[in-house]
Amino acid sequence: MKLNNPLRNPNVNPGALAAGIYYIGDLSYLGDKILDWDEYINCIAPNGDWNNVQSGILKTSKGEYFATFSTYYGDGSFYDQYDNEYMVDSGRLGAFPLTQEQLPDIDTSLGNVVVFDRDFTCEYDEETGVMRFETYFIETNPYYDDDE
Repeated sequence: MKLNNPLRNPNVNPGALAAGIYYIGDLSYLGDKILDWDEYINCIAPNGDWNNVQSGILKTSKGEYFATFSTYYGDGSFYDQYDNEYMVDSGRLGAFPLTQEQLPDIDTSLGNVVVFDRDFTCEYDEETGVMRFETYFIETNPYYDDDE
């Protein structure tokens, strides 16, 4: 069945993130010690304009580059091809850089910590609902392959 959901990730900002340690998952689970939630919201809806929602590669006011995309069906539990589970309560998944010092504060039962040894691409496929963080493919539309 061919599904298309063109309104899920408007204003996609393409690009790549630098090599390093990243949390992949719902960025709302990072907590304010790692990611200021108000700043995050301002990155995806600049100046509170929810008609101008941003996705893809974004940058905090501290100069931290990260990726974020809306899932195809909002909240739930999603998996990558390695059977890692990603819990979502904000309707979005992303990749955010971490330092070694922040690792003890990360709950890996909700997402995944990955070390990328080179710059990596982050993409979202509108038709299939698959998010790609280099070699991690997370399917957010579990009904894509279903017959009509």
